Amino acid sequence: MGLPRLYPRRACWARHTLRLASVVEVHELEALIQQRLDAMPKAARAELLRVLMLPDFERADRIGESWSYPQSRAFAELLIDAEEDRIVRALLVGMLRER
Repeated sequence: MGLPRLYPRRACWARHTLRLASVVEVHELEALIQQRLDAMPKAARAELLRVLMLPDFERADRIGESWSYPQSRAFAELLIDAEEDRIVRALLVGMLRER
């Protein structure tokens, strides 16, 4: 076994809910993402995967629509964080596909 893989926090994934340190191990990041996904209803998880799979401009439009409504702002923040960090986005897509 080698050194643990470290993930530098480049994006604002932790902006409101996760509070990551400056460096996090990948398995810790996966656990934090899993907690967020577990807290979401099944329909919201399906919508999250659908939006993450959209082409760039359509995804940006959907994020803007979600942000404009206070009740879906947390969903929009999750999408924004996924846009800002490819690793988070890849983990989200992979974890959502497994469900």
